[in-house]
Amino acid sequence: MTSLVRMVGGLRVVPNHRWHTLAFLAGSTGRSPVYLGIEVDASAILARQSESARCSVVAQVVAAVGTVWARHPEANSSFESLGLPLVVRHRDVDVKLAFDVSVDGTRTVQSAVLPAAQSISPAAITEWITDTRERLESGDRGPAQAFRFLPGVVGRAVFDIATFLPWSHRALGTVAVTSLGHRPIRHFYSDGGTTMTVGIGRMIDSVALVDDRAVDRTILPLSLTFDHRVIDGALAAEVAADLASELEMSGSTTAPELERIV
Repeated sequence: MTSLVRMVGGLRVVPNHRWHTLAFLAGSTGRSPVYLGIEVDASAILARQSESARCSVVAQVVAAVGTVWARHPEANSSFESLGLPLVVRHRDVDVKLAFDVSVDGTRTVQSAVLPAAQSISPAAITEWITDTRERLESGDRGPAQAFRFLPGVVGRAVFDIATFLPWSHRALGTVAVTSLGHRPIRHFYSDGGTTMTVGIGRMIDSVALVDDRAVDRTILPLSLTFDHRVIDGALAAEVAADLASELEMSGSTTAPELERIV
């Protein structure tokens, strides 16, 4: 089925490859997002990437998210409303990663879920990112592709039903990661529909004062959005600090361009 983009005067019909986004946004009403940010010393990240091309920056962040969220089961939970407000804790850390790809000649965001990220190495995650991007760009977009044929209230109803299925976290993720590091963006606050969403900004060179000495260092800014219905700011801050600690180790080199993953 080709794109449904048509021009009628000044009106543009939403392309059908974005219908899954509309269903997602409609199903996200009632959320209570709160935002915070943290800066990570990127020395160790860059050192690991320098040692192995199979250890990309985004893959390292995804791996660290898997490790840290496994330590904080409250953050690896989801909000459900079945007459009563419920919080469901998930055993695995299923990371939803967003990809900037072209569909029918139009730039769009498609997502994929990496299950059980807490048990996968950065090298294996790098390979998964490469394979998944190729699959999405080839037109295989998994369950989201069905929404091309389910406009309006039908798509919303299907999305709502899918969120209540016992295995819905495998399709929607328990935590989301998104990056705009390929552009000069330091902070952005995305809501991926999960209890916490991690946004990766562009690395910047900075100067820090260490033992009364000015030291050059590279900073990776991370932005976090959390759903206040599930967790509070104190826990979100603890998770953010733990994520920074997981990523920070000794090492030093120069900042590269981040891969184009939204």
